[in-house]
This record gives sequence, structure tokens and C-alpha cells, in this order.
Amino acid sequence: HREVTRSGDGRRAASSTCGYDVVVDGIVGIGGRPGLRPAAAAVLDALAGIPVVAVDLPSGVDADTGELEGPHVTADLTVTFGTHKPCHLADPAAAACGAIHLVDIGLDLPEALLEALQPSDVAALLPRPVPDAHKYTRGVVGVRAGSATYPGAALLSVSGAACGLAGMVRYDGDDPVLDLVRAAHPEVVGPGRVQAWVVGSGSAA
Repeated sequence: HREVTRSGDGRRAASSTCGYDVVVDGIVGIGGRPGLRPAAAAVLDALAGIPVVAVDLPSGVDADTGELEGPHVTADLTVTFGTHKPCHLADPAAAACGAIHLVDIGLDLPEALLEALQPSDVAALLPRPVPDAHKYTRGVVGVRAGSATYPGAALLSVSGAACGLAGMVRYDGDDPVLDLVRAAHPEVVGPGRVQAWVVGSGSAA
């Protein structure tokens, strides 16, 4: 059995949060104005280090724009109902929402104002190699990046290209950097026919 405290007084809540395992934030709903009044804002410092679960949205964020204006709650988890609100998807408010858990309560929803790509949507957009594919049908990426001063730029650029779906990656850069690139990515080859370029990152010029 655990004690649950409910308080509409900011000062009382601020003095009573210590020692609790979780705080459920329902100070302001989706119709509230951005920011918090002084009495509500007084509780924010007391929430430090305590997991916060927000109801619909963290109090103080703008539900419709995703903007943060004034004091607001930063949640670890936001439980919302029916559909996502703009603040759940648009930064900087999205960062204040933490993880989002959507609960379907059978609402008749209007047409969506925003669409957010999910990992499965992005995966569906990626091309899939066919059985007779070769390096040129899959695409060859050339990298002209990095320098003796900034060799890491070449390694990062080549690593990014190599993690994609390109058929081949070519590095066309300075010899000292080329040795580093080949040591890290022995599959990368030298100059030749290229269909798309990554140019300029880490250039000393």
C-alpha cells in the first residue's frame, strides 16, 4: 500500500513531493495557456529527480504549437488520449513530453493536422535490391571530405555512406587520410565512377 497525495496548492505540493516514487502532472490540461502561474511554477524545483507522468501534456507547454513559453513541467512519460497533439510531435515541447503513450478511448477524430513518420514508415521508403542488382544500380557514393587537419570528418562521412544502401563507396581524398579511411573501412575503394558526391566536410581550405 502506497500513499497518494492530491493537492491543488502549489506550495503544499512543493513541500510534499520529497520521498514519493512518481508524480502525476495534471496541473493544466490541453486548453491551458502556455507557461505556469507562480503558485504552480513553485512546484517545479521539487520535482527534480522524481519521475513525472503527465496527463495529456506536461503542464505549461503550448498544446497547439509545440512552443515553450515560461515555466513548464518536463515529463518522463506523457499519457495522452485519442490522438497525438502537436506538442507531442513538434520540438521543443516534444522533448518536454518524454516518451508518449497513446490511449485509444474511441473518439471520433477529425482529419489530422500533422503526420509524423514512424520507424516502420521510413523503412518502407528504403529501396530494396532486386536479385540482379549490382553496385551501379544500387548507386555509388563518392566522398571528398576531410584533411590532415580534420581527418575525423572523412571517417564520419565515409561511415555514414557505408551504413546506407549504396552499392559502393569511393574515397577521393588526401593520402594521409586515405590510409585512415581504408584502415577503418577496407571495403571502401579509391577514385572512379561516382553517381552521388559527399563534398567539403572537414576541408582545410
